[in-house]
Amino acid sequence: MQPRHRLAFYEERLVCLWQRLVATLGIHTARVLLYRALRQTAQRHPDIALIYHDDCGLSFDALEMSYTTRPREEVGGYAIGSQAEIEAALADLSAEMVLLLTRLRGGEAAQRMSTGHPGSRQVGVYGG
Repeated sequence: MQPRHRLAFYEERLVCLWQRLVATLGIHTARVLLYRALRQTAQRHPDIALIYHDDCGLSFDALEMSYTTRPREEVGGYAIGSQAEIEAALADLSAEMVLLLTRLRGGEAAQRMSTGHPGSRQVGVYGG
């Protein structure tokens, strides 16, 4: 799998979770949950705060630009340092959102909303 394609996978999964949160909790509650998850995740990955979000959705442009302008190690023509860092940041953000959802709604409700979402196993809400 090509690195850019892998990154798109993480972004798509996060957008899918975001859309489920908005549909279930409403835009205002979903934004508060995302804001909190971003703050928590930024303690480990400061650039994650560059994700732009509004009522229309999420944008990863500034985050991607931040990682692509850093010095990085190249293996096989791909920048693995930046790629691995951004994937870890997006995965951690997803996991943080699922963890907060679990605390807010309980494990069973969080499981229904995040089933099949990467990160849901990390917080113990995935049943499959």
